[in-house]
Amino acid sequence: MRKILLLFLFFVSFFKAQETIPFNHNNDLFYKGGFVNFYKEAHQVIMEKKLAPCDKKEALYHQEFIVTDKGEFKKIENHPNVYNANKCASDLLDKILPELKNWTPVEKNGNNITAKGLFAFFPDDLFENYKDGYAPEKLNADAGFKPNGLSSFRDEVAKRVDLGGFNGKGKITVIINFVVDIDGSVTDVAVEKSSGLKEFDERFVYALKHVKKKWDPAKYNGTPVRQRYKIPFSINFD
Repeated sequence: MRKILLLFLFFVSFFKAQETIPFNHNNDLFYKGGFVNFYKEAHQVIMEKKLAPCDKKEALYHQEFIVTDKGEFKKIENHPNVYNANKCASDLLDKILPELKNWTPVEKNGNNITAKGLFAFFPDDLFENYKDGYAPEKLNADAGFKPNGLSSFRDEVAKRVDLGGFNGKGKITVIINFVVDIDGSVTDVAVEKSSGLKEFDERFVYALKHVKKKWDPAKYNGTPVRQRYKIPFSINFD
């Protein structure tokens, strides 16, 4: 008997599933005074160093990072297809980060741990537009799929997966990533980690591409933005 397990995990970006280092959603734990203070200090660096703003006001970047149990900050190089990866914003951030020193380790069960996080960097908000108390997380809205989010998308993909004539042994997993574009369409569908069986991978890619219903796009500060997801699909063959 064939059992199909569809396991869906999404990234508000940038790829939290199946990592050895835990991901922490609360950015305030990573920085002294919270991330409100992080952005305040970033603004101060911009002003003191007289850094130039990006030409495109909509420039946006999402940065994955690690803070060790010793309080050391480590930037994670983003996936080459990462969503919202504006080069100007990335270059500007590289000038700011070395000046920010108040990183703090996440505490769990009374002990400091190494943890991973993700923050949004929207340069235009940190120049003349900066206001005390600024926290871009309040402006974010992830992409959605009606009526029940990813569970509904899962159902739509599952309807289209054709495993007729396909035989396997044990558990097989493929990880597929894709982008929800600003118009809600699914684009840039690609196999991130193959199951090792090309035909199996292709059947899931095909099914995902042929979900016709559109998403509600992610938004930042009210503006639609691209958002990347990854989904592992696992099947047990008994």
